[in-house]
Amino acid sequence: MTPDSSRKLFLCVLVFTLAVRAVLAAAIPITGDEAYFVLWGRHLDYGYYDHPPMVGWLLYALLPLGGSELVVRLPALLIPPILALAIQRTLRPRDETKAWLVATLWLVLPLDVVNIFITSDTPLVLFATLSVLALYRAWSDGPMGWYAFSGAALGLAFLSKYFAVLLGVAYLVLFLVRGADRRAWRGFALLLLSSAPFVLINLAWNYQHCWNNVLFNLYSRNLALTWSPQGLAMFAGMLVYVLTPWLLLYLWRQRRGVRALLGGHAAGAVFLYTLVVPLLLLGLVAVRRTIGLHWVLAFLPILPLLAFTVLDARQLRRSVFYSAAFSVLHLALLGAVLTTPLELWRDSGQYRNLVMGTQPETLLARIDAEAPAFHLGTGSYTSASVLAFYGERHVLVFGDGSYHARQDDLLTDFRALDGENIAVLAKSEASAARAEPFFARTELRIIELEGASFRLVLGYNFDFATYKKTVLSAVRDRYYRIPPWLPAGSCYFCERYFPDADCR
Repeated sequence: MTPDSSRKLFLCVLVFTLAVRAVLAAAIPITGDEAYFVLWGRHLDYGYYDHPPMVGWLLYALLPLGGSELVVRLPALLIPPILALAIQRTLRPRDETKAWLVATLWLVLPLDVVNIFITSDTPLVLFATLSVLALYRAWSDGPMGWYAFSGAALGLAFLSKYFAVLLGVAYLVLFLVRGADRRAWRGFALLLLSSAPFVLINLAWNYQHCWNNVLFNLYSRNLALTWSPQGLAMFAGMLVYVLTPWLLLYLWRQRRGVRALLGGHAAGAVFLYTLVVPLLLLGLVAVRRTIGLHWVLAFLPILPLLAFTVLDARQLRRSVFYSAAFSVLHLALLGAVLTTPLELWRDSGQYRNLVMGTQPETLLARIDAEAPAFHLGTGSYTSASVLAFYGERHVLVFGDGSYHARQDDLLTDFRALDGENIAVLAKSEASAARAEPFFARTELRIIELEGASFRLVLGYNFDFATYKKTVLSAVRDRYYRIPPWLPAGSCYFCERYFPDADCR
């Protein structure tokens, strides 16, 4: 292929994939996690319970444009084309034809084509990839400013999600193993200095907010973990799917070129280390817990970059074709699922959630008819977030919830609800019964919608004292006990509900 023909192929693929993904983004109802992040955007802060704040900042900027699914998902739609152009521009001086092919390969990777969801991984992918591209330019004897740019992008990736730490570890391994010269070490110091302010922002927020991110990511979500050797096998299988068998085969055939990147001073080593080191670290984690697909998203764009370094144009062209065909299969399966009548999922364990996700406005109208002037709450962040998104109002999480997504602890002050009436949407008969002790009187309403039953507990005269003693005390002990090795800072939860007690 010539540079001109590869450029035309890229443009055709760019337009097609962007159009298809826009249709999917507009057609697929918002998910619970996405609605939860929209909640962040509606309450601007420099940090949030689970993760650093970047996705909340993006959504805060977008929400004035409207609250539709398409608007909310604009970052997820636009970041892949932006990265494709950044990849092509970075690699063009080496080989323009291959640069266009690699940019096209990134656009047609299956996980990239079908991923139209806005999550904390969305800005992470953007800034992590820009950081790697900048380091590649710096390692290729580019201006020292590229080290600073790489560090700033790494810091922004850190403000997106903590998986950016894996990229930082990969940088350190690269510099140590490759025996970087004095100039490179000065660049590495500049990289660290450029990333430091963003880390300090996150530390400052955690210090003033119960060390939420630290407790969640290091403690709460890991309490039930056990050793699981089969997890490593599952992780290996997932990597074959994500990295695609044909690219792995071509990389194996070019293993001499891959091994050559381990030594010497070829700039392509940046791509090898930043892909392999994080995946090896995730492999170590896989023996203890299940690794989700989204865990590797930040490093997926590095795969075509490594392919550029060691594969020839013919192998890249074939990889584009195979990946595109695989993506078409994904789209066909997704289309079949989206066009399947809802009632065919009636026997699935998720039918109730499917009905809520596809008809939230109807459900909210039914709830309002049954419980006018009631505060609305649910037992989980997923349903609370979805109803809050489509109802454009606050829906509180009632009860102890889960270790995930406890942002509502910052938003809801149950002291102010003492004596108020609260309607609690319960998942089951048992969860409905658990809500009854916190009210002077309750009534149960059953809402039937598309064959799914929703239990609505109408609670009169909320008893805050009992709720504090039963629920909030347990929440404090489970999620807000700050280890003594962390410096004392502010903790909204303890100061609000337990001002005379020590949360350590």
